[in-house]
Amino acid sequence: MLSGLYGEIQGIMSRETMERLSTSARKAVEHLQEIAGGDAQEYLDAAIRLYNESLRTKEEEAAAYADFHTSIACFYLCKWSEALFHANRSMETFKKTGNEYRVCLCYNLMGILFATQGDMALAVNMFSKAMGDADAKGFPFISALARANYCEACFAGKEYETLIRISKKAMDLFLKTEDNKERAGNIANLLTQQAGAYLALKKDEEAKNAWKQLKALHQEYPDIPKGLDEMIARLFFDEKFDPESADKDRAEVIRCFDRAQNRNNYIIWILEFMENLRSTNQRDLLAHVIDVMETDLSKTSYPHYQLIVSKYRLDLCFLEGRSRDEIFDEFYRRLYLADQEQQQANRNFHYYLEMQEQLDEEKQKAAKMRLAARTDPLTGLANRRSLEEEGQQHFLDMMEQKSLFGMEILDIDHFKGINDGYGHEAGDLCLKRLGKVLQNEADSHCFPFRYGGDEFVVLYVGLTKEGMEAHAASIREALQPQLEGLPLFTVSQGICIGTPPVSASMEEFLMQADGGLYQSKENGRDRVSIVSFREHQYRALVRQIH
Repeated sequence: MLSGLYGEIQGIMSRETMERLSTSARKAVEHLQEIAGGDAQEYLDAAIRLYNESLRTKEEEAAAYADFHTSIACFYLCKWSEALFHANRSMETFKKTGNEYRVCLCYNLMGILFATQGDMALAVNMFSKAMGDADAKGFPFISALARANYCEACFAGKEYETLIRISKKAMDLFLKTEDNKERAGNIANLLTQQAGAYLALKKDEEAKNAWKQLKALHQEYPDIPKGLDEMIARLFFDEKFDPESADKDRAEVIRCFDRAQNRNNYIIWILEFMENLRSTNQRDLLAHVIDVMETDLSKTSYPHYQLIVSKYRLDLCFLEGRSRDEIFDEFYRRLYLADQEQQQANRNFHYYLEMQEQLDEEKQKAAKMRLAARTDPLTGLANRRSLEEEGQQHFLDMMEQKSLFGMEILDIDHFKGINDGYGHEAGDLCLKRLGKVLQNEADSHCFPFRYGGDEFVVLYVGLTKEGMEAHAASIREALQPQLEGLPLFTVSQGICIGTPPVSASMEEFLMQADGGLYQSKENGRDRVSIVSFREHQYRALVRQIH
């Protein structure tokens, strides 16, 4: 329903490599690219052949490409449910093969499919997902395409301010791609949308400027075709600023409308044109457009738009004074279409829930992987990697707030002796116990980490010096009761406390806390040594742990 899908296929295919495909599969995909804008049934048959061949050769990547092109062929053939099924299966397979570029594209495609049903909320959700992933993974072309489609959805929902904001970002992204006819065509579509939005908002100067840019673009690229959307936007522009040209523009729109092969791709603009014909009392032209669109839409599964067109048919019945029976027939038809629209909305929601469940599962898996990567498996504490990320944020927060920051490093006294005398299993049990003590000590001001070996780090934020000392003492006291099966052990601690100056780093605090730990060791262990942070205090710290 959104225009430019064929151009998107061509542009995207030219921007990706297919190195993971076998030679025969690559040739088959290239063939699909070549015939994508031609006979839809031939296109579908070729995609299905590739899928069957990929099952035989067990090429998952080729199967994903086949599903993707099958989805688009089904879209051309107005087989909406099949199109969404193959788009979703293509996305899942591309996720398995790690083709993130194509995954982003599948979200974009599914947004287009939802938009064809008039379900703009679900469409925008898919476009947003495509934009977010493409931005995060560095795919500016797909991000720009998703934004362009997002803008068309906004136009349908009359969210003109949002359209203007998103379209400007899309143009910036397109300008980062190769300068060619295709890029110019995409920018022309965005300028058309902007011009329409500015006119709707009664921002005349901005509308004139958008149209001026569009005119200049056509002068630079004279072979860019003017689509039906641009023709309709031109009519609206001239009605306001050059009324004498409006009749000529309207006639040109009708000629372009009659010649168009994929009118359903311009349905959003055609509906705007129908409203224009109704408001200007162009009954004969409106009746012609209604007749053509009813015929086109009857071949599709798009009840949402059929229902809208039927409203204009009913309006026309009243304007023309049709018989009571004709009006009742149209009412009954609208009731039928409304029922069909509700059923389609339910199917859309079902598809959406399935996709959301898949996304939720992926998010949970990703969250577990992130947690595992940042958690020490022995003690359950956050690990050194987590310290480098989370700790840095706490450090910067205290620097910005000009508040005290404390960094403690502690280790188990005579840990080597425990391992040698009792065995490494006992040593691990001691580490687990210390980890448990630190977990119990943790709160919104105290953040413990396992640094490595028998070393642990504790960050203190938003506390006074006395509060930090209390936490450190509590750690030692919690270790005093000897547990059955474990040797009694103590810890030595060093804490560096200070308000981080702008030029300081967390590593400097750690080095100076390490110096405090060294003092505790030298003074007999089982104690805490407090050092005040000294800026630019670089010193080599040599540990003697007996």
